[in-house]
Amino acid sequence: MKYLKTLPFLRPVPALVAMFVLAAASCATMLPRSEEFGPFVRRHTRESIPALKNKKKPRAELNFALLDVTAPGALQALVWQFLYDGRSSDEHAGLIASTWEKRYLETVAQNPGYNQNWGYEEKHKVVLAGSYAAITRNIFTYEGGAHPNHTENNFVISTETPRQLHPADLITGAGMSRLNTLADWKLRRISEEITGEPLPAEKPLSSGIFSQDTIPLTKNFYPDAKGLNFHWDPYEIAPYATGEIEILITWQELDGFLSPEGKKLAGAFTAPPPER
Repeated sequence: MKYLKTLPFLRPVPALVAMFVLAAASCATMLPRSEEFGPFVRRHTRESIPALKNKKKPRAELNFALLDVTAPGALQALVWQFLYDGRSSDEHAGLIASTWEKRYLETVAQNPGYNQNWGYEEKHKVVLAGSYAAITRNIFTYEGGAHPNHTENNFVISTETPRQLHPADLITGAGMSRLNTLADWKLRRISEEITGEPLPAEKPLSSGIFSQDTIPLTKNFYPDAKGLNFHWDPYEIAPYATGEIEILITWQELDGFLSPEGKKLAGAFTAPPPER
């Protein structure tokens, strides 16, 4: 079975929705829908891959809510590089779908009587604040194992430049030291909340719930009205059962340590939303 080529997103007309389709034998189901967010558009599609021809179950379900930029240029190239390794959004969706089809059908063929459904869901969201955008990509997968898996990637950009922003772009040199100290303290509080046992600063983090003695500050972060949120996926720094770990460093805690770019970003995310 072979995938047909993805239809182009027909930019710069964001209201038109691209749909990539399976060959007729795969009985794909479509959910064409799009939403606009300033210079961004999010398009929804769904694929359904039956394990056996003319059988509804088992099957692999793939759901996409992919973000794109409505006009070509540097901003589009930046977003495509982060979200799709330099591919276009429709090329990315087609590649994921064809790869999953191949792996799923091979698994079914190699395991007679195989009856497990697989699932892949990728969804993106964007929050706009002034000349900044905070993009989040969530991917949920299940391939018949003991549990599903989840990854979250966050991407903060200046839409004017455009360029990706990292913590060091927003915090002064002295502030980075404070940021790391605050992050360590908050991780220790999370361990204490889960285990009921204090995790004092003189003990390594691995004495609590964590898999490492020390944990570098992640670059996987996003801003909101309260401050900067730092995110770690399941398994990344603690056992799967712990789930995702996220800490908030508030704007108040960073007062006096923000760079000019950081102050501008904080002002954009704490400003009241515009009236509609």
